[in-house]
Amino acid sequence: MVISNITMNLSALDSIASPNITLAPSGGFGLGGLIDIANSSSDNLLIFGSLFIILVIMYVILTDRSPFGDFGFDDLRGLNVALSSCTLIGLTLVSVGWSSNFFAVGMFGTAWLVSYILVLIYTNRE
Repeated sequence: MVISNITMNLSALDSIASPNITLAPSGGFGLGGLIDIANSSSDNLLIFGSLFIILVIMYVILTDRSPFGDFGFDDLRGLNVALSSCTLIGLTLVSVGWSSNFFAVGMFGTAWLVSYILVLIYTNRE
């Protein structure tokens, strides 16, 4: 059985107006203001805390040891990939202007470089 015609009454959609969404400028209650308040309340350590949480979550996901996991890195490579991703996310956050704390990004970048050298020394012995 083939359905050849489905009729729909779309006349009720003609009176829909577009939503009027206004965001407060930076320093208000918008997203920029919320980030500014959170940065000032935590002495500009918001980026470090958020990157550390992302690092832990990515490390757990990448080094999955469960029997149902299809693929998982070893510990050092999983840490390397998670640190490199956090460094790139941190660079993006600093370049966008959501944080002025480049020190946290430098710490994650240094940890990534150290883990990369350890991967080259210990796991790639060719």
